[in-house]
Parts: sequence; structure tokens; C-alpha cells
Amino acid sequence: MGAELNGQPVRVTVTRRCRTVIFRFPGVARQLTDCHMLYSCHRSRVGIASDLLGYFDALPSGDSQYSIDASLRHDVSRVCEAAIDSSGESAPLFLVIEHSTSFPPVTFGDHQAYLVDEHQDGSPIIGGGREGEQSILAIRTAGSPWPDREPLGRIPSLAITAVRAEQNSTRPLEKLCDASCFVSDQGNAVYPCSPSLSGELSVLPAVSAGELQEKTDRLRTRLGGMAADTTPVAAELFDSMVLDEDLGDPGLRLWYLRLWQALEDAKDHLNQRQLLNREDVIAGATSPRELKTYRNHIAHWHTGRIDRSKLNDLQKTVMELIRQKYG
Repeated sequence: MGAELNGQPVRVTVTRRCRTVIFRFPGVARQLTDCHMLYSCHRSRVGIASDLLGYFDALPSGDSQYSIDASLRHDVSRVCEAAIDSSGESAPLFLVIEHSTSFPPVTFGDHQAYLVDEHQDGSPIIGGGREGEQSILAIRTAGSPWPDREPLGRIPSLAITAVRAEQNSTRPLEKLCDASCFVSDQGNAVYPCSPSLSGELSVLPAVSAGELQEKTDRLRTRLGGMAADTTPVAAELFDSMVLDEDLGDPGLRLWYLRLWQALEDAKDHLNQRQLLNREDVIAGATSPRELKTYRNHIAHWHTGRIDRSKLNDLQKTVMELIRQKYG
């Protein structure tokens, strides 16, 4: 494969993996606003921005995937172009999640790592490949060293859940960009694959600059409290609130069961000891007791299709309890 790409074999040692994910924030700003950092700790950052280019340009260059990853820069430009085309009089908002994981050094030898032209025969070899520029491509082969795949960590789930709770949004956040790369001991990007871009922006309810500042303050407080809560029941509840895509009816029914079970396991932790018997509505239009009854209908095959209003009310109930618990 390296030979077919006219690549020059190289030896390179990688020491960490970077990943940057950009979601459409469920809301828009009435005007272009400053960037707001919600969380920054241990090589993880979470921020809200309407000016993506300004957000990334303001990051420390030595600690930013954006500064070394041509594919990420290309994807950010694409997202910005789409935002301009669809924004109208308002400014779209983006949730940016960055994470970097260090691992013991791994050296890619000959016939596993290649220095390649980013752009060949009129086509990019990597996402956003540039004419006249070169990058290192790592190819995973049988029996050769390769960094262990580590989970992205808790912060993305926490951030997504906190934002959905703030906006009271029952829809999954739309992922616009997901870019990753290894980083060498020389600080260069090493590409195991090409990031992809998907999704379009749409018009959403607008918030003023003052309202956005208030939301940012609440999110910063809530995310800090959620990050400090390392109990297993809380972790499962946060993870259960994340849904990347519409799984169809069977998947949504399973999701309802998982989310309900997570809520049931966490009820004491949320200071809701009598939650299962509550007949008053916490959020939405369905009481916890009714939500439990519907859970039993799904589990015992008394319903053939998901009632999305019940699923939405379950999410709204969880989000309201998260708001109460974490400020």
C-alpha cells in the first residue's frame, strides 16, 4: 500500500493519540460571540463557539491537534463554510470536544510508516491533503506494533449530557466533524486513517449574547460537578443519555430500557429514593410511575413500536434530575 502511494518508508515513534469532535450545539446565537471554554483538564477541553476558526486559533499551538492536523483544519473550514451558507441573520453555535491520550512509545518501522505526498494525481491522499505538502501515514499490519485503543474517556459523554440537559433537547447532537491522529515524539501528526465530515447545519432557536453567557456559566458549573462525580451509577446514567444516531425502532426500545435502568440504579444518588412511585410529572408530560409502566410494556413485549413521546419524556425527566443534582 505504501509503495502504491509512492511513499518513502520512515521510522517514527508515536506517543499519544488526539481526537477532536465537533457537534452542532442545539441553539444559535443572535450574533457572532466570543468562545466559551466549559472544561479544561488533563488534555481534555470542552468549549462552545460560534467562530470556530477563532476558537482554534486561540488555543496554545503546542497543545492543539488543530495546529498539526491538516485534516482537522480542512474539516473545520468545511464546517465553517456550511455554517455561513445556512446561518442567515444568526450565528450557529458549535460544541467542541478535544481529548488527547498518552501511551507508552510505539515505533513504526519500515513498511509500516510512509512519508507520502498529501495530494497526488489531483486527489487528496488524506482528508484535506495539500498540494506540495507531505505527511506520515501509518498502516496497521498483522504482527506489527500498534497502540492499544483506549476509550475516549468520560468527558465527551458528560459534555453531551450537560448540553442536552441545559437545552432540554431530546434529540441526539448532530456530529459535524470527528478527526483523530497519532502524534509523534517530534510533535508531528501521524495518520492511521482519514477523518470524515458529515451533517449540515439548520436554523435553530436563537439566544442573545447575555443568554449565552448565562448558559455557559450554568454549563461550566454543571460539567464541573458531573466530572467530579465518579460513582458508577452516575457514569452509567451519563453514558446512557448519549445516542449518536437514530437506531430505528428496535434500537430505540433497547435504549429506553437501558436509560430507565440507569435512572433506577441512580435514583438514590439523585436524591430520588421514592422516584418509582412518584405520580407527579417531573418533566415532560409523563410521571415516573407511568414511565416505569411503559418500561415494563417494552420489556414484556406488550408494545410492538416505541412511543417516542414516552422516550422523550424519559429523557426530559433524566435531564431535569441532572439539572437539580448538579446545579
